[in-house]
Amino acid sequence: MTPFKDEILGRLERYFGKAPEIMRVSDELEFAIVDGEGESGPYNAVFTLGLSAHAMEGVPDPDWRFAELVMLLPTDWPLELSPSNWPLMWLERLAMFPIRENSWLGLAHSIPNGIPAQPFDETTKFAAWLLIPPVELAKEFARFRLESGEVLNFWTPIAIFADELALKTNKGATELINKFARAGVGDIFDPNRLSIYQRKTNIFGKYKD
Repeated sequence: MTPFKDEILGRLERYFGKAPEIMRVSDELEFAIVDGEGESGPYNAVFTLGLSAHAMEGVPDPDWRFAELVMLLPTDWPLELSPSNWPLMWLERLAMFPIRENSWLGLAHSIPNGIPAQPFDETTKFAAWLLIPPVELAKEFARFRLESGEVLNFWTPIAIFADELALKTNKGATELINKFARAGVGDIFDPNRLSIYQRKTNIFGKYKD
């Protein structure tokens, strides 16, 4: 478990105005769940408590050594941890990845479901994750300085399609994120969203960007 649990929970309670519900996932990980509302509407925020138990090595910025993840789910999405609930199952997997693989996660990292990337589940075509700062939460919330002096970052995993992953691989994360912004893709998980390559055409038959 993370030694920063009390500091993280205190920050969540101050920001959301309520104490999160704690879900035990394993001996190493818990989820802190709290409902909120942003510019795009209401959501349930699921924060990991466990990734920050270890300082990540090899990070390009010393302030990236400690992190936790936050997944923003629509309010009607189930919060039970079960094999069919692939977003939460993957949230657990992502949180444990740096610890079990002696690696690190940070801004613009993409994590595919296999190589080549395959759909996470038979019910979806999403096949990879992209890590970004949580857009729906206040910018100053995304990182804070712990009492120890270390900085802790919150990263949000965005579910993406294989063709979007290819764009990020070939042209960089900035290109993909800019296209997301133009298409109105946010960080609240939308199980029904289309790939940015399935855009609607205008009256002249040309694709809107």
